[in-house]
Amino acid sequence: MYFGVQSFSFGQVPKLKLWTPKSPIIHGSVLKRLRKKKKMINTNLILIDGISGSGKSYTAQFLAMHLQKNDSQAKWFYEHEMPHPIYQSDEVASSIEVALRQGDGKNWRNFFKKLTYWTSILFSHKARLTPHKIHKKALLNWEKLVSTLAGTEQVNLLESTFLQTTLGAMLTVEFDRKTMRNHLLQVQNLIKPLNPVFIYFYQNDVAAALRKNCDRRGPAFEEYLINLIANTPAGRKKGIKNFDELVLFFQSYKELMDFFFAELTIRKLGIENSQGDWEAYNQKISDFLSIPPLVETCNPLNPLSDLTGKYQAVKSGETLVIVTDGKKLSLDYPTKLRLFHKVDNLFCVEATLNEISFEHNEVITKLIYREPKPNASVLEFVKIG
Repeated sequence: MYFGVQSFSFGQVPKLKLWTPKSPIIHGSVLKRLRKKKKMINTNLILIDGISGSGKSYTAQFLAMHLQKNDSQAKWFYEHEMPHPIYQSDEVASSIEVALRQGDGKNWRNFFKKLTYWTSILFSHKARLTPHKIHKKALLNWEKLVSTLAGTEQVNLLESTFLQTTLGAMLTVEFDRKTMRNHLLQVQNLIKPLNPVFIYFYQNDVAAALRKNCDRRGPAFEEYLINLIANTPAGRKKGIKNFDELVLFFQSYKELMDFFFAELTIRKLGIENSQGDWEAYNQKISDFLSIPPLVETCNPLNPLSDLTGKYQAVKSGETLVIVTDGKKLSLDYPTKLRLFHKVDNLFCVEATLNEISFEHNEVITKLIYREPKPNASVLEFVKIG
């Protein structure tokens, strides 16, 4: 039984009218929106994967925000977020140190600091886990995730978890393919009650994709990536010292991902995204998930041009620059990161958990930068240009 309210003026008592197919009292504009609204496919888990720099974090973050705006109970888990439902970054790093026995843990800790844009990260090595125990623990975590999500309307988005972290951690400590396959098939079987869907980004030319990723993120990232792989059992055995040798490792890595993606029996979508046509890729994802078009909108309280400029931190003196292409904002530090509009003058920083909010005045004079780390202070920046 549904009841509708006919239009009325102030001072009048609204007339209730029983809805029947012969008395369509819903306003035309509302009815039009209802007809247009799609119902997303039934799933509690969206997995997004691919090699480093393929757009996983961007897609997962953007997709989660899009689903939330369309009344879905969606939550995105950043791959380096701690605590994480499946893998803890510090435990993965620690397990590889255990495998090395004489591993350089400093390289690992510094890498994760840079990659997550955190100024500090706490690593606990009180209980070092072996690589095998890390993945055994991950299976228990998958079970916990299923018990938490099954039968609910919650949709979790996990990026880099199913393939990149799992295979990367296994490949660097030289697990054999049979062990990798058995683990992934176990995970696939565990998560079936959640009706999972899988989105996989790949690039046919691994060398070009890796070169583009390193150029975009800067020389420091390339150095850390080489050090990261070089200081693993597989990296030391192969003698990885430079970019060309790094490419060979990532080619093997990508071939493994391709192989196991092809074996998956869950609902899946593969996208070759080396051309960078994100409008087309987002449309494919929208069609795949049966959701409204995945289109970025940016409508803050102030015009975009008012928000752009150079800002300086009140305490540290550090500067950052906000730029626009006329349609969206980007943070031009240390490399260009898109700012996703949430509400009012609040934005999310692309591929991080950080947020930027602009003071709402006729003239923008400052912004607030928030990082989601333990005991993090709120950073205030004033506009200087």
